[in-house]
Parts: sequence; structure tokens; C-alpha cells
Amino acid sequence: MEACPKQPPAIAVEWEKNAFIFSLESTGALSPERIMMEAIKILEKQLKEFASQIEVLKA
Repeated sequence: MEACPKQPPAIAVEWEKNAFIFSLESTGALSPERIMMEAIKILEKQLKEFASQIEVLKA
């Protein structure tokens, strides 16, 4: 993608390979920190279940 065809370029559009943009909005009932922590707990539980199912398939 060419951000600016001038030489030298005035603008460089790049991304970090190991990063992503994440946004979280709250209605105010829960803090964003609480929402994030609960989401992490749910994700951990689901990943453990997934790993368990993979082990069953390996056997």
C-alpha cells in the first residue's frame, strides 16, 4: 500500500506483526477492567475445554 507517493514519503503506513488494536466499551454497569477480566476467565475455560477435547482425539 502506498500511503504517500512523494519521495521521500511524508507518511508511512505500517503495522506491528505482534500487536493488534483492541477496543472495549462499557454501558457503565461494569467497569472495562471487570469486563476484560471476566472475558479472560471465560476464554481460559473455553481453551481448557478445547485442549481437553484435542487430547481425547489424540488418544
